[in-house]
Amino acid sequence: MNAAAAIYINSLYVGNRTDGSNHCGVGDPRGAIDPDSCPHIHPGILIVDIKDPANPTAFGEIPAPRNPAGKPVGLTSRELRV
Repeated sequence: MNAAAAIYINSLYVGNRTDGSNHCGVGDPRGAIDPDSCPHIHPGILIVDIKDPANPTAFGEIPAPRNPAGKPVGLTSRELRV
């Protein structure tokens, strides 16, 4: 569910096409029993160190937006720009 990536110096930013919820996508067999049984572990923008391209290392994440109650607001980072 990754979106287009962006590079700045030695960092790769990987957007995410999920909305941060636990809701299963259309056709996901896990959703047949419970439509909210598909957690998105990294719903934000992953930051990857690519100084050594043969050995990329994820070292951070810009979290997905949440409302005051801590619930996802339904936005994605798929339109990531750096």
